[in-house]
Amino acid sequence: MQPASIVVLNWNGVHLLRQNMPALIDAVAAAGGHHELIMVDNGSTDGSNEFMRQNYPGAKILPLPANMGLVRGYNLGSCFASHNIVVHLNNSVHVNRDFLRFILPHFNHRQVFAVHPKLVALDGTIEAELSFASFAEKMIYPRQPHAFQPDAENYLAPCYSMYAPGGCSAYDRNKFWLMRGNDEIYSPFHWEESDLSYRAWKRGWEVIFEPRSIGHHNVHATIGKLDQLESMQLYFRNWLIFNWINLTDRDLLAEHFANLGKFVHLEPMRRRAFSQALPYMTNILSRRRWERPNLMLTDRAVFAKLADYGRPVPNGTFVEYQGRVYRVECGRLRHVPGEAILAAYAATRSFQSITKTTFDQFPLGEPLAWPEGSSARDQSGVVYKVDHGLARAIDTVESAHMVGVNPASLPVAHPSEIKMLIGGKPLNLGFAAGMVEASPEHFEAIRKLLESES
Repeated sequence: MQPASIVVLNWNGVHLLRQNMPALIDAVAAAGGHHELIMVDNGSTDGSNEFMRQNYPGAKILPLPANMGLVRGYNLGSCFASHNIVVHLNNSVHVNRDFLRFILPHFNHRQVFAVHPKLVALDGTIEAELSFASFAEKMIYPRQPHAFQPDAENYLAPCYSMYAPGGCSAYDRNKFWLMRGNDEIYSPFHWEESDLSYRAWKRGWEVIFEPRSIGHHNVHATIGKLDQLESMQLYFRNWLIFNWINLTDRDLLAEHFANLGKFVHLEPMRRRAFSQALPYMTNILSRRRWERPNLMLTDRAVFAKLADYGRPVPNGTFVEYQGRVYRVECGRLRHVPGEAILAAYAATRSFQSITKTTFDQFPLGEPLAWPEGSSARDQSGVVYKVDHGLARAIDTVESAHMVGVNPASLPVAHPSEIKMLIGGKPLNLGFAAGMVEASPEHFEAIRKLLESES
């Protein structure tokens, strides 16, 4: 299990730290390993820093001169993290003992960007669990079918989720910073976590809901200190900004603006939010240009992955039926054709056993392919790496290590699995045949090319 850096955000919450820190320490012990605790203090004046120093001397403390909000606070805390998995946690969340033990193994799969638990409010209702992608009101929106309903075991195994709640989720820190972290255009809060997760989906990464990890949340302990009308207006402003940054399918963008008048004029608060969003247009356009080269999926492709198909098991879930493992994708069952492919998707994920009645409700899709970035070794020792959808043979040990692959650690794939990989070109990084000749003619051509761009 990889170690994690746990970033706890605090603002005048010493009473919450007293309530919730013991449970977090218990969860760290249950997970095992060498994790670190970082508290980001947003300019507290209630003795929070002194409490942490006295009771948790091993924790790092980042005292900020003022309250910088959730967005900037978590970004700053993530800068001080030592490990590649970073957990963002509000001081108002009381986690269960298995919180980390079930979340962290998901990051063995290279495509996972974020994992989040089920969040339950103090009144026993569901605050956050699986969220589907919706385009209701011609606005991208994470729809949670069981939100505000009494807590129940609605989902039995990990599955896809549109977004990871910002105050109780774990992230791959390298991917987090590739996207420049939480976008501070949403400061101080609202929609920054949806933006981060949706951009990850469009880059081809995954956000996973882990139902066995649970956090109990005192919902209004921090945001409740702020003016509620101001908070709602900020919510609508940032919702508009989120859609203008992220909606890139031209037909859906046209539908959005065709319906925008109806959305904006529904109530005065939305009209004010629209007026407040317009001055950010230069920044919105800049973010769209910056994100464009990184897009792997269209909006419709993301919606297909995250839609509610009315099936008994949601997308992203691994299921087992009559000894065979499948994954639910776009409302279909896709067979996992071998152990090596299953390991590439992180074998620690739990499988949900299903009955024939459930199985018969799903159409069958194509077998599950090797995930992007995964590696395999055939029975003769040749190593392959999936790169941009193609398998590329790595012909030397040196080349394998340069692309982050340790051949000795790879499971041996069955010939039928290797057959699924064949088709890419050999990946040569200068150690094998096919290296470009380093001649004076090449040097001169490169010099002229660089001069032409200066």
